[in-house]
Amino acid sequence: MPVERSHAAADASADRADAVAARDIATTAESDYIRAITLNDDLFVGVGLRGPLLSHLIIRQTGILRALAEADVNEPRIVVETGTDARIAQIVAPVIEELGFRLVRVKVSARDGGTLQVMAERPDGTIDVDDCEEISRNISPVLDVADPIASAYRLEVSSPGMDRPLVRRTDFERAVGHVAKIEMAIAVGGRKRFSGTIAGIEGDRLRLTYEEEDADVEALLRLDDIADARLVLTDDLIRDQLRAEKKAKKARKEAKKADRADRAAGRRKHGAGSGTATETETPES
Repeated sequence: MPVERSHAAADASADRADAVAARDIATTAESDYIRAITLNDDLFVGVGLRGPLLSHLIIRQTGILRALAEADVNEPRIVVETGTDARIAQIVAPVIEELGFRLVRVKVSARDGGTLQVMAERPDGTIDVDDCEEISRNISPVLDVADPIASAYRLEVSSPGMDRPLVRRTDFERAVGHVAKIEMAIAVGGRKRFSGTIAGIEGDRLRLTYEEEDADVEALLRLDDIADARLVLTDDLIRDQLRAEKKAKKARKEAKKADRADRAAGRRKHGAGSGTATETETPES
C-alpha cells in the first residue's frame, strides 16, 4: 500500500538524560560491576563493566538511588501491544534493536487519514531527530514488504515525550517519585484504573500511592498485569526533565571530548610503534 512518510521532530524531552545530578552515590548489589566516572563535582555517569552495551547509573539529587538500570537494548517490554499493533511491533522491533535503539510503542490510528506511530529511544532514554530519521529509513522497506496495514498510512517515528508511556521495568524505576496513570488488565481491589505517585518497585510489583477519600492509599500492582501506563505531565516532571537534559548535554560533551582524546592518543601510540628506524653511517675522518 502507498505510504506517505514524514519524520516527527523529537520534542525537547526526547534527549533523555543518561545521567542525573547527584552528590551521594548509594551502594547497590550491582556495585561489583559498576564504576562511577566523575565528570564534574556533582555529575556522575555509571558505566556497567559487563555485557556488550554500556550501562547508565541514574541517580537523584537527593542522594537516594531512585533507579539503577543496566541499559540494555534487549530489555523486554512489560507493556505490549495487541492486534495489528502487536504484529507491527514484531516486524519493526528487530530492525530498531539492530540499529542500537529499542522500541517503546507502536500505535495505528486514523489521525491525518491514517498514521502509524513508532516510538523509540536509545537504551539510556535519549533520541534525537537524526535518530528518528535513521529508524524511519530502515523500517520503511521492511514494512513495505510485510504490508501489515491494508490502507495507506503515514509513518511517524518519534520520541516517547515527557509524558511517556512506561513499558519496561527500567521505565518504572526511572519514574519513581512522579505521577502516572496505570490501567490494569486484571482488576485490583475491584478497580482497573489508578492514578498516583510511583513509590517504587518491590519484586514483581509496582508500589503506587494515591489519595482516596482524603486518605493516602498504597496499591501493589503486578507489573505483568499492567495493560497501559503513562507519566502525567507535572511541574516536577518538567523541572526534572529540563535539569536532566542540561546535565546530559554536559555529559555527552565530556564523553565526546574524552573519546577524541583517546583516539588521538591511540593514533600517536600506533604511529610511534610502527615507525621505521634508520641507521646512518658516519664517514671516517
